[in-house]
Amino acid sequence: MCLKHVGAEIPLMKGTRPRVWMRVAYDHVPVCTLTLKRAHLPSPCALPEEFRNVLDMDKRKRGDHRPLRLVRGLVDRDPYYFYCARLPGEGLHLPHGTLAGHLELELWIDSPQPLWHYAVHFHLKGSDPVVHPFGKRVLWAAHRHWTGAWCLGGRITARDATPCGCCMRTRLGFEAFTPMVGYN
Repeated sequence: MCLKHVGAEIPLMKGTRPRVWMRVAYDHVPVCTLTLKRAHLPSPCALPEEFRNVLDMDKRKRGDHRPLRLVRGLVDRDPYYFYCARLPGEGLHLPHGTLAGHLELELWIDSPQPLWHYAVHFHLKGSDPVVHPFGKRVLWAAHRHWTGAWCLGGRITARDATPCGCCMRTRLGFEAFTPMVGYN
C-alpha cells in the first residue's frame, strides 16, 4: 500500500478557523509535517429504496430543460469539519503488510475558540499495487473513497489539551487488525 492523503474530522464550533497540522511518522522516524486544509468528506453511502424512488420521480424527460428540484448533496456532520492534506512526492510506501506498530499520526490544532470534547476521526486514502493485465509491470490503483483509520486498526493513544481548550494534540497509533466475524 502507498499512503497518499491523510485527513481528520475535527469537532469545531461554528465560525472557527483553526490552524491544523499533522506529523506523519513511520517506524518512529518523522516523515513529514503537513498543514491540513478545509475540505469536504464525500459520502459514498447507498440510498434507501424510498429515497431513490423520490429522486427517480424528479428525473427530467427528453427535451425537458427545467432545473432539478431535488439534488443529492454533501452530508452535514455537525459539529465535525473535515481537513485533509496530500503527502509530498509520490506518497509514503508501506512495505509491511500491516500498519500495526509502524505508522503514527500526530494531529495539532491551534484554535482561537475552545474545541468540543468529542473524539477526532482520522481518515486515510492511498493506492494499492496492481499487476498490469498485458504486461509484468506494476500500476498503482488509487482508492476511490476515504477509509476510516479505525477500520485499519487505528486507535487514539494520547490526547492532550491546554486548560483553556484552545490547543489540542491527538496521537493515533495502529494496532493489529482483526476483522469482525462474518465480515467479507
